Amino acid sequence: MAAGSYQVIRSHTHSTYDEGAPNGDKDVDGQPYNLVTTETETASVGSDVPGSSDVDARTSQNLYTIGTDTLGWTLHTPLRSVTDPGTGKLNITKSAVYNEDANLYDGQPLLTESRMPSNTGGGGSGTFKTVYYTAGTNSVDSDCGNEPAWTDLACKTKPAVQPGTSGLPGLAVTTYTYRAWCTEVGELIRELTDP
Repeated sequence: MAAGSYQVIRSHTHSTYDEGAPNGDKDVDGQPYNLVTTETETASVGSDVPGSSDVDARTSQNLYTIGTDTLGWTLHTPLRSVTDPGTGKLNITKSAVYNEDANLYDGQPLLTESRMPSNTGGGGSGTFKTVYYTAGTNSVDSDCGNEPAWTDLACKTKPAVQPGTSGLPGLAVTTYTYRAWCTEVGELIRELTDP
């Protein structure tokens, strides 16, 4: 296209469903999962619908299985999201971890970790943990225990560990009330020491 010329362009989204779904693509009710596994957005060029060509493709993938863990299909929620997947591409991965411990949160599959692209394996400062209120004592954070009326509501979000960069403030720990109102955002400041 020549400089200064105009072109009619529309957004075009193509979604693919249930790639790699378990159980012959049937959920517990015998129905297809109907979950988007790959989505590609392009610029459709031309005044006709569809346009004469699609350019500038942006692809994202939703992965509902990691290894042998297929919990994402059951929850209808991706365990991993990948932006621009593939060799030689951006391949930006975000992961989610759900509770599978029968002794924690009464076995409810609550989101317990969100992992950023810098820390998809978990355990670092790119991982944020969510702690929920419990009716009895809370083995994860005692501040979130003994609140039977607030059971399974978010109590705190916090980094798995603080970054190890000397002189910089720590990442925030956010505390919530039973109405999901933020009551405190505490910035953990490390002591500055002389070398």
